This record gives sequence, C-alpha cells and structure tokens, in this order.
Amino acid sequence: ITAETFSDRPGGLIALKNSAVSYGIGTGSNPQKPMMTLVADRNVIGKDGQNCSPAAITGVITSLVPASDRPHWDDKIHQFVGNMGLVDGSVQQLSATDLERHLTTTGDSR
Repeated sequence: ITAETFSDRPGGLIALKNSAVSYGIGTGSNPQKPMMTLVADRNVIGKDGQNCSPAAITGVITSLVPASDRPHWDDKIHQFVGNMGLVDGSVQQLSATDLERHLTTTGDSR
C-alpha cells in the first residue's frame, strides 16, 4: 500500500517529498535477500524524482545506482556517514565508500 496523503496539502507525497517522511525505505527489500536495505537515514543523497517499478511508486524515489547517481550522505545527521537497517535486522553505519560498496554487492541499487 502506498501512502498518498500526509496532510490536507494537495499532491500528497509528490508535493511534500522529504517533509513527509524522516527516513528512507528500501522499496526492493524482501526476506530472500537479507542484506538488502529496509530503512536508511534521510540524509542519503542520490538521484531524486525516480520510479520504483516493483513497488509501483512513480516520481518520488531517490535512486542510488553507484555507477550513475553517486550515492553519498550529507553532513546533516552523522557528518557524511549514515545508518542503514537491513532486512536481516542489523544496522550498519556506512561511509560514502561503504554505501557504494554495499549497494553494488547486494544489487540493492537496481
């Protein structure tokens, strides 16, 4: 189920964007892939305004493809590092280099 409205403001998530949620969600996570991202700190940076076909979400996804989107963390929360909660229940603190390695290794960036 995709939330469409977070207030009485027209446009729902598409209009509110980062004002609607305080963390990132791994839209492609599933129990068969325990190392994939379930949640992430909101200070992850990638390519905004993308789509997620498996979750049928359009126009509001931040894509984190290492080869093209240069995923990294800003300095707003943990000074250029961030936390990712994985499907297996663990939480990993990752630098930008570790983030790219994680996304490439797990295939979580696709």
